[in-house]
Amino acid sequence: MAKSADETVTSAITVIPLSEIKAVLKGRLTAKNGTIHLVTDPGLWAYSAVAAVALPGIEQRARTIRVRLKMRFGRIGMGWEMADGTGWTARSAVQTVRTPQEVKLVVPAGTIGGKLIFDNWTAGGKPAEVVIQNIAIDG
Repeated sequence: MAKSADETVTSAITVIPLSEIKAVLKGRLTAKNGTIHLVTDPGLWAYSAVAAVALPGIEQRARTIRVRLKMRFGRIGMGWEMADGTGWTARSAVQTVRTPQEVKLVVPAGTIGGKLIFDNWTAGGKPAEVVIQNIAIDG
């Protein structure tokens, strides 16, 4: 059963301020009513936003990054990229659905560094559009 946004925030070790999300390449971010609206770079697989955040206690325990969002158009990829940029420790695809959803990424214990990446998985040279409601980390 999916948790509500309020339940996610309450049980979190850390709630990540949405201001930590930064646009990259041709990604565009707009803050609106406590959320972040992301319009991705139109290129397929193009990185569009990044959040370089700490994962408290990752040295000893796996951490779950929970992103509550609502897809407005297209498809995005979301993942925890390794610090050296050579690959992913966790990855997920998100498709357009009618209701908000919570996407979970489990980052293994002992992972050193890294960052949360949002990229465009929409074909045909079109950008994806997503409203990011909150980001929390728990374990």
